[in-house]
Amino acid sequence: MAVQTIYSSVGSKAALVLALNDLIDEEADVAGLEAELPEETDPSRLIAKGVRLTRQLNERCGDLIRVLLSAEPSEPDAAAALADGMRRHQQGASQLAQWLADLGALGAGTTPERAGVAFSMMTSAASWRQLTLGAGWTFDEAEAWLAASLTQLLLGRSRQTTGPDVPPADPGKDRG
Repeated sequence: MAVQTIYSSVGSKAALVLALNDLIDEEADVAGLEAELPEETDPSRLIAKGVRLTRQLNERCGDLIRVLLSAEPSEPDAAAALADGMRRHQQGASQLAQWLADLGALGAGTTPERAGVAFSMMTSAASWRQLTLGAGWTFDEAEAWLAASLTQLLLGRSRQTTGPDVPPADPGKDRG
């Protein structure tokens, strides 16, 4: 297919690159998971669902995110797409933190603003890459650890759930 044909159907290169964020959201079923979040009244499960959403983004679309990251220094359109993706991520993290605050669940001294920043940072694409590619954890291990860590950090307590969602003491330790 000719490049001009692609531009004619979707618009400019900038529009095409920005459309990648919509594709990433669609591939990761962001809309489906986002719809579940406001209905959740258990703070630990709300955090776990938020972590699940970011897992799906990174597990299903990490390759696209890495392409945008590698193109960012020399491609202004890629930089704009990444900035838009980060804005979406931070907005979602802020909304989740506000829901936790509305539930009266944030730990003493934790403001919704700080909770949103912490959630955004710990569930960023860079954090997922560090845990899964850098440390060699599975997505299951990383998701469980992030959910438990964020629950403790934001709510001031450990998760109350048991079973497969509870991370091992050291996810990488059993690898030898």
